[in-house]
Amino acid sequence: MTRRRAGTWIGVLALGIVLALAPVSIASASQYRPITHHEATTHHKSKHTKAKPKANAKASKPAPGGTWSAAKSIDPGNGLVSVSCPSTTFCVTVDASTGHSGNGGNAFTYNGTSWSAPVVVDTVTSLVSVSCPTTRFCAAVGDDGSAFTYNGSSWTTSSDVDTNPFESVSCASSSFCVAVDNSAGALTWNGSAWSSPQTVGSGNGGPNSAVSCPSTSFCAAIGGS
Repeated sequence: MTRRRAGTWIGVLALGIVLALAPVSIASASQYRPITHHEATTHHKSKHTKAKPKANAKASKPAPGGTWSAAKSIDPGNGLVSVSCPSTTFCVTVDASTGHSGNGGNAFTYNGTSWSAPVVVDTVTSLVSVSCPTTRFCAAVGDDGSAFTYNGSSWTTSSDVDTNPFESVSCASSSFCVAVDNSAGALTWNGSAWSSPQTVGSGNGGPNSAVSCPSTSFCAAIGGS
């Protein structure tokens, strides 16, 4: 729904300019002297010389920005919870839902033009996060501690790697991901397997709500108590 806020018009009244004439004193003849040829020539040139444009003036550039496409329903009745795009022609989004084929979490792939039909990834429970560092690798995690990987054409079967529900996953490459759970745990993917949970933060058992890994040597995680 689009809301409009009532606007207020502001008018500006332009006042006429009043010129005041000051008395002009008349100089005596003794105050005048003949104008030399050099002064007359200089005055004539300055009067007809045009101002040159600045050499450093730059052409104005259009303001940055873009427009969003119209919304398109690709998962009616379910809630999309995460999306990751390593390029303009490849994205993956996952949902937290009852699934299209029984209970489970689904994934959808974007090819630059349209979204695919849903693919059931987690047949038991909902997916909560997905991360795709390349078009040939993605990692997705579920709210039952399960983790899945995508190789560019298909998803692996469920692998229960955590006894606590996951909250977020981030991958810097196909051989490095970090997933965090709701009990202050963080697990690392090395390209073939997930590590055991490592406690991060204060260790008070609070949830880690999100993680981001821009490189294989740095990640940032946030959480609450």
